[in-house]
Amino acid sequence: MAISWYLLDKTTRPNSLGGYEDESFNDYKDDAFCEALETSVASDVDLYHSDLTLYKKTRAIIEGETADTQLKSLERSALFQIGETKAGMYMFYHNMYWLITGYPGNNKIFEKVTLSLCQYKLKWQNKAGEIVERWGNFKSASKYDVGEYGNKTLLLASNNYSFMIPTDKEACSLEEKRVFIDLNTENPTKVYKVTRVDDPLYEYGVHGGVLNFIADRTALNPKTDNQELMLCDYITTAPPSENPEQSNVIGYIVGNQNIKAGIKKRYSAIFKNETGETLGYGGIDFTWKVSSDDFDIQSIDINKVDNYIELLVNNEMLIGKIFKLSLLVNDVISKELNIEISGLY
Repeated sequence: MAISWYLLDKTTRPNSLGGYEDESFNDYKDDAFCEALETSVASDVDLYHSDLTLYKKTRAIIEGETADTQLKSLERSALFQIGETKAGMYMFYHNMYWLITGYPGNNKIFEKVTLSLCQYKLKWQNKAGEIVERWGNFKSASKYDVGEYGNKTLLLASNNYSFMIPTDKEACSLEEKRVFIDLNTENPTKVYKVTRVDDPLYEYGVHGGVLNFIADRTALNPKTDNQELMLCDYITTAPPSENPEQSNVIGYIVGNQNIKAGIKKRYSAIFKNETGETLGYGGIDFTWKVSSDDFDIQSIDINKVDNYIELLVNNEMLIGKIFKLSLLVNDVISKELNIEISGLY
């Protein structure tokens, strides 16, 4: 049986091109990739800004799903339509956040990005006392040793992490801060100090960027570290002062951007004047608003008491959904918080 039918006949040359092939390709190349995104080869993914606010729901082709090593299982690459992504954005896929760490490149047909799995969500407070949260990709930076170091008075586990988070204004202020990095949420004790940041290594201009930090293990300070909220050097609200002029009031929401289904969570309001002085809430005309584009907010139990609001989500079908908590002063939105509903585990 002849098997050489597929070989190129070297005795003949192909016909000359007509001159319109490149133009035709440019006309239909985007349509071809869009068609691929509509097939089972592609997946539904959510893209988030660096501050974990939803950017868009879209489709992408995920590569590297069947890794050969444990380290490779923490990495993916994805194909998007050109212009959809920037480094420092998050992709939510298979109930996990993935950080876009590489420079987005394209071949004029699709855009390709590299992603790293985010294993832990960091929490800290900015100067205004607002809670900042960022998912990060963590790696061990420890040397091979006995796992302990100490001095005359204190013995600690020696442990260092290298981690990446998106580049933004809040992330740039993280250096020298102390943070909890502890999976034990009931009584966390593992505290780390962010000692180094590699500012320019992964900056891509208008295409985004990420920051790489080093965190060293340090001691828990029970007097200043809030273990319940998992916030180091916790900034508390000041006692009420004289009633301010309403036009000068700026409201802030104290609470994180995650709520577990079935567990009640409290969010507090604090108010400051133009100079940053904390004010009492007495006499301030403020209201709370809960809204969502994904589901009916009647699924959330809402209890408003004084300067705080208690929220309870009892419907497990809402896990992964996002809703918005807004604080209005004089009927004007002063602060908004996007909150994600998660499971108990």
